[in-house]
Amino acid sequence: MLAALAGRTGPDVRGAADRLGWAAAETDWKDLVRRVDVHLVDLCTPGDSHAKTAVAALAGGKHVLYEKPLANTVAEAIAAAADAARARGVRVMLAVGTAPEPSFTDGPQVQRVLAAADSTAGSGWTPIGGS
Repeated sequence: MLAALAGRTGPDVRGAADRLGWAAAETDWKDLVRRVDVHLVDLCTPGDSHAKTAVAALAGGKHVLYEKPLANTVAEAIAAAADAARARGVRVMLAVGTAPEPSFTDGPQVQRVLAAADSTAGSGWTPIGGS
């Protein structure tokens, strides 16, 4: 079931929710992550809001799907891996629109994030994606 869609403008988000089959609409992401009927939060917001939204969702026991970018800085991305480790029982996923290529997966900054994610064994950190 598609529990709730969040957006900025009440009438617009309600209309989109109705058209797309969502049961409810929210205009405040904090209300969305507090909902008991929401089990997964898909972060398709501007990248600068990913960190705070993900932390709140993970703290609330929600699974988190990051739409690219994961974060604006390597430090934020490493913190996301640490948050995933603390949020036992949930999965954290990163969706990318293209198949990972060496320039994406072999860069030193990406390797630091992946190393941090690997160090959180059992955290449920799952990179996904590709076309």
